[in-house]
Amino acid sequence: MDAVAGVPLPLEEVLCAGFLDAWIPMQRADGGSAGELHLTFKFVDQGVPANIDEQQSEMAVEPEGPRATKLRQTFEKSLSKTIKNISYEKLAQSFPHIANDSPESLQSAHQQVTTFLQQSVQVPIQSHLTHDMPLHQHPEEFQNLLETKNLIRKLNELDMLIDAARKNKQARLGKLVRNRISAHFSATHSADITPDIAIRARTVPIKQQEFQRLQDELARVRQENKTLMSELVAKKTRLDLVKTTVREISNELSQVGLLSFPLYRTRKQAVEISRRMPIDDMQHLIDEMVPSLQRGQWGFGEGSVVR
Repeated sequence: MDAVAGVPLPLEEVLCAGFLDAWIPMQRADGGSAGELHLTFKFVDQGVPANIDEQQSEMAVEPEGPRATKLRQTFEKSLSKTIKNISYEKLAQSFPHIANDSPESLQSAHQQVTTFLQQSVQVPIQSHLTHDMPLHQHPEEFQNLLETKNLIRKLNELDMLIDAARKNKQARLGKLVRNRISAHFSATHSADITPDIAIRARTVPIKQQEFQRLQDELARVRQENKTLMSELVAKKTRLDLVKTTVREISNELSQVGLLSFPLYRTRKQAVEISRRMPIDDMQHLIDEMVPSLQRGQWGFGEGSVVR
């Protein structure tokens, strides 16, 4: 069936003919004719095996196991990505001259091929899988592979063999544990158990609970110590700040000779008094003196000193 450039052909005619011939005119860079490009798309019907009905009847009652489900999902995902990647842009990159000289012809060929793949490669069939899907979309080639190779039944047999091997392994492990426990109690007969052993066995859960309680208490004490250490660091920082402030005040007072008063005869005595003074009292004293220091005036009792 011949396809004229730029004129889409009905899909029914393409499917009935089984092939598609596309004649795309070519042009040179100077605008002259360079002949035509002939593209042929052939669609071959591979036929149906003679025993397909028997295999379908066998597979119709075959449930879908985990591996069959995963195989179906993998194939459907791969096919979906393949059809999605058949884009006109990628076809144009493969045939840049055709895309430039006759984009309508290339678009027509891309549309017909994509439509053919979507409608003829995927065929609706009665699902043989018992997963609440009465009708499922399966590619024809994939369906033929499932039926001719009887993959569903073989994959289900593989699932059953692996499941049986897993259960046998668990049964062997359970039997081995039971045999060891039985051997232990046989070796340690109840008549050989002394009162001390019986008491220790009885007190083990109690000791375990006590051990857990002590662990929790230790964690609580450590948290309290951490909190107290944080408070201690904060108080030490505050004390250092107070010491620095007192030292600065002492320097200011020494410059005006206030340390010659009887109460503050030397700087050493002033610093010693500030060290013995409680932090709260020292902070209160600083709060009272700072405004006066900022104004340049200090008051002591009835008198005052102006800087």
